Amino acid sequence: MPWLFWQVNSKAGCKPPIEWLRLAVKLLPVLPRRYVEKIELVAFVIKGERKARWLLDTNDPEYCTKTEALAVAKKLAWLTLLSRDPPIIEPQLRPILSCNETHGCNLLIGHNGNCRTTGNPFSEATRCQLCGRKIALDDFARNGRQDPNSITVGHRTPLSRTTRGHYARNIAWAHRACNQLQSEQTIDEALQRMRDILELNGYTITP
Repeated sequence: MPWLFWQVNSKAGCKPPIEWLRLAVKLLPVLPRRYVEKIELVAFVIKGERKARWLLDTNDPEYCTKTEALAVAKKLAWLTLLSRDPPIIEPQLRPILSCNETHGCNLLIGHNGNCRTTGNPFSEATRCQLCGRKIALDDFARNGRQDPNSITVGHRTPLSRTTRGHYARNIAWAHRACNQLQSEQTIDEALQRMRDILELNGYTITP
C-alpha cells in the first residue's frame, strides 16, 4: 500500500513507515478515507509541500525523524477515534495505538504522560487544545477554507518557538479559528493574552 494522499520524489527515505501502512489499513474500514488522509498529511508532510519531514535539514523547524512522525500519526489517529460520536473501535486497533513508553499502558505515546492500565481510556471525548470544546467526529468533514470550526493540527508550543517540535506530546487537534488565535504563542501564552484582553474590557475572569 503506498502513501494514501500525496506523492514524494524518489529520494531515499521517502517511503512511509511500515507500521503506518499497517495502521492505515485497519483505520480505513473505521474512519472515512479523507480523515485517514488528513492524519497522514499533517503527521508526515510539511505544510504546503509534498515532502516528508525527515528529508528536511535537521535545523528546519518542520523537521522530525520518521519515528517521531509515526508517533504523531498514532496520536492523531487515537484522538480522532476518541472524538464525540465516535465509530466502533475495533479490538485489533487498540494494541497498535498503545503507549510506547510504559509497559501495559492502553494508550499511545503522547497522552500527556497519564498512562492508564485500567478503566476505559476511550470514554473521554477529544477536546480542542485551546478552547476545550469537545470535537465531534463529523467536525473533521468541515470545510477547512470556510468553516472556522474545521479541525486542524496544532502544536502546544509553535514550531517557530522550539526545535524538533513536531512530536507526539506537542501536538493535538484544534479548531482552525483557535489555531489562528494561538498563532505563534504557546497555549499558556494564548490563554493569558485572551484573559488580559477580557479584563481590559471590563470582564471578570474567575477560575
